[in-house]
Amino acid sequence: MIMLPTSNVELNKLRSLIEDKIQHDYVDEIIQKPAIDETKLVLLYTIMKQSNLPQSTKERYILSTIFVQLALDIHEIVPIKNDRNESSISQKKRQLMVLAGDYYSGLFYSLLSETEDFEVIHILATAIKEINEYKMRFYYNEITSVDEAIDLLMKIESLLISRILKEVQVLPELALIEHIISLIILLREKHLLISNDSSSVFTNLVTLGGSRQDLPTKLESIIEEKIKSIEKYINDIPIQYAELKNDLKKIVGDIIENNTSIAKEG
Repeated sequence: MIMLPTSNVELNKLRSLIEDKIQHDYVDEIIQKPAIDETKLVLLYTIMKQSNLPQSTKERYILSTIFVQLALDIHEIVPIKNDRNESSISQKKRQLMVLAGDYYSGLFYSLLSETEDFEVIHILATAIKEINEYKMRFYYNEITSVDEAIDLLMKIESLLISRILKEVQVLPELALIEHIISLIILLREKHLLISNDSSSVFTNLVTLGGSRQDLPTKLESIIEEKIKSIEKYINDIPIQYAELKNDLKKIVGDIIENNTSIAKEG
């Protein structure tokens, strides 16, 4: 788990609020809820707390973004195929997964509409549309290289956070967030490849006629360059954001350390 060097009281409060909102006894009996993306929550909290917005507004933006992410995550795992021989239990599970995703989406609309924050509703709704378009390109192999596959995954994973933080206008260079998310993806894909598990990037490489043997070296090279870029972006953060700079260094260090530990265990 990623830990911040400062108090986690507010972060724990956000987790509790999210869990309370998405908790539903009947749904929880049938399907497994998608896990809250800890890294994205920590990044949102770490950067958002630097803004001069009222605490309630910052909290509302973070919760809304995470609700949307949960909706996207659960819709991602809904089986597409509608089998005529599907059991009633399996069918109910699939239908509940769709409804749960829609419910999580509704939470973000409800939360923002209460304060008539229609501009942010539009920002997140537009991001959802773009993410789904990127997913269509990725999963239907409308790509021409592994680099493009990685870039699409980065956009899919980082767009929500980038858009909401652009609205808050705290971080001078939003590309930093994209690079951090991209690093997480690369480390994940490298671990999957080493473990001989299914890898999105590896699958696309095979589709493009690439070689499995070449991928670990390629990923390692990209990871090294990504870390250098992240370090430069963090070092370039203005001095008035010293706390943010230190927190981001800690987050990135934890991401690298945790994935290195996983790789060794694997």
